[in-house]
Amino acid sequence: MNRNVWVVSFGSGLRLFGLALLLPFLALYLHNVLGLGYLAVTAVTLATTGVQVPASLLGGVLGDLWGRRSLILGSLVLEAAFMGLLAWAMELSLLLPVVLMAVLGGSAGAVGQAPASAYLADLTSPGPERTRAFTVRRVGWNAGFGSGVAAGGLLVGSLGFPRVALVACIAIGVGVLFLSYFLEPTPTELRQREERRRRASEPHHTPSRWEGLRRTGGDRRFLELCLASLFIGMVTGQWGYAFVLFVNGPAGLPYSVLGLGLALNGFAVVFGQSLTTESVLGRRHTSIALGSVVAYTAGFLGFAVAVYLHYQVLALFFVAVLVITLGENLFAIPSSTLPSNLAPDEDTRSTYNGAFQMYTTIGALFSLVLGGVALAYLTDPLLLWLALLWPAVPAGLLFRHLGRTLPADRNRA
Repeated sequence: MNRNVWVVSFGSGLRLFGLALLLPFLALYLHNVLGLGYLAVTAVTLATTGVQVPASLLGGVLGDLWGRRSLILGSLVLEAAFMGLLAWAMELSLLLPVVLMAVLGGSAGAVGQAPASAYLADLTSPGPERTRAFTVRRVGWNAGFGSGVAAGGLLVGSLGFPRVALVACIAIGVGVLFLSYFLEPTPTELRQREERRRRASEPHHTPSRWEGLRRTGGDRRFLELCLASLFIGMVTGQWGYAFVLFVNGPAGLPYSVLGLGLALNGFAVVFGQSLTTESVLGRRHTSIALGSVVAYTAGFLGFAVAVYLHYQVLALFFVAVLVITLGENLFAIPSSTLPSNLAPDEDTRSTYNGAFQMYTTIGALFSLVLGGVALAYLTDPLLLWLALLWPAVPAGLLFRHLGRTLPADRNRA
């Protein structure tokens, strides 16, 4: 496997370690420290997520125009800077600066994600090689996330939110230094760089900067995939928002248990993602996505039943985390590789990834609205989670239809 796959995976782990120290607990900071109600917390979270919609698409387009490596490093530099400013705003308990820094940091981070996916796709071919490369990056992500969220759950209670934000800034900064030294441009980037130099010497040459966007808009199968990802994003988005508030609120479990559960999720990915990937190699991506929908639904709804019956809530919380993690591991396979597989050529890979991530973010945005309203008005655990999980039905139907229409060579893990 190309060494740069390992480099970008380790750098991603450093970034996720920094982010996981704080961001999983941001809703709790807004609710418990600043005293915002559920609907107000939802509005703030909507703002921080909403800006990622255009940022994802912009990052995808710029990744094809300016190169993957430049966008990856630039987004990390900005993300670290805004995290540092967030620490300052939290220290002073200033609501508007806290929201602004969270919004800007989320935008900066989103810009770099599509180029990072295109970077790995540049180094691999469709099929097992590409699937394994994205698995390595995901393991790096969750090694960082698992250790970060475990440390964050403990440190938030002892150091406080502002100091944890400062530690997060330092961790992301270390990731910037590591990647700037070790990450090399891909062959696609080198070719594109040479073509840009050549075109600059041709004064009458005016290539379209939006060719990739035009192609995504006319690709019916890709748009169907994006719609399916929007619906499943409405389900998976509850993991980082409604589930966290539900566990700490109606379920009555403390910060420390929540932190351990989130850490278990991260470590289950680290030790389980490779096994999951190897077990499904050669299967259709769309079938893997269907399995993910089933696992997410079973995990969320099963824990809701436990809370409703007041039966073994603590133990079944950890069981639910493992089932949800299985769904996460499964969906990570098609969601990371299918956009690159469906891109018509290497010069549009970043744009296709950016468009796909934009739709997924829109789904996460809708999940926040759905979660905030449901938490505010529904007190029955079963009714709450039935109201949150209905998008799983259209997501499953769309993936099933895609399984019959996508080319077999592009739909194989």
